[in-house]
Order: sequence, then C-alpha cells, then structure tokens
Amino acid sequence: MTFIRTKSGIKNSCKFYNVDMLVYTEGKKSVKGNLIIYDEQFYSALLAGLFPSKKVKVKSVGNKADALNYAKYIEQSGALDSIVVVDRDMEDLTCSLLKTKGLIYTYGYSWENDFWTSELSSKILTDLSCSSESTD
Repeated sequence: MTFIRTKSGIKNSCKFYNVDMLVYTEGKKSVKGNLIIYDEQFYSALLAGLFPSKKVKVKSVGNKADALNYAKYIEQSGALDSIVVVDRDMEDLTCSLLKTKGLIYTYGYSWENDFWTSELSSKILTDLSCSSESTD
C-alpha cells in the first residue's frame, strides 16, 4: 500500500502501520505473503539493534529512483518519523549526492556491487581518469 498521493498520506503512514518509524529502502517491492525481502530483513535487524525501544517498519519500494521519490515526498510533507535509505553505489564519483532531509546513503556499495570483475574495474578506472581509452 502506498500513501504518496497526498502530503498528509505520507506524513501519517506511521499511524497506519502503528509504528514509531518507517524506513523506506530500495529493493524488491514489499508484497503480502511469505516472500523474503533481504533488504527489509537486513535493515529491520540493524534498526532493532539501534532503536530497541522503538517499533520500526522497513518497507522496500522498488529501485533507487522509486526510493528517491519517497525521499522527495517525505521532505515535502515534513514527516519527521520516516526516512529513506539507499545504496551509495557510485553517486559520489559520477554526480553529487542529493542533500535531502530524511535521505541516508549507505557508506559503501550494496553487497552485490562488491563483486568486482575486470570489466567493471576497467570502466571505473576509465571514469576516474576521465579517459575514454582503456588499457589491458
């Protein structure tokens, strides 16, 4: 269920879910049923350790663009009990990080980006050196 049609909808999402904090993440969209969503499991465990006395709901909303849209809606609504967490990926190398209230970037890459290949390494070195030539 989504509450982004109105500012008051997103602002009151925590009341609907009966939680103290709502955390939106990128990852497979949340669905009903027994489907395990690893992003939700990871952040639920992490936040339970950080905020043991708070009821926190983690909701995966799709890809990074979807999550960043939620950050925009949260900022516009003035909600203080909702945040968005996205993977940093290569944003600080290829563009500026968005400075949005309620938006948290992870320190590094998501786990799937930790598997470096020769091709990926070459592309990143090309980007960092501002060169279109690659060397083998």
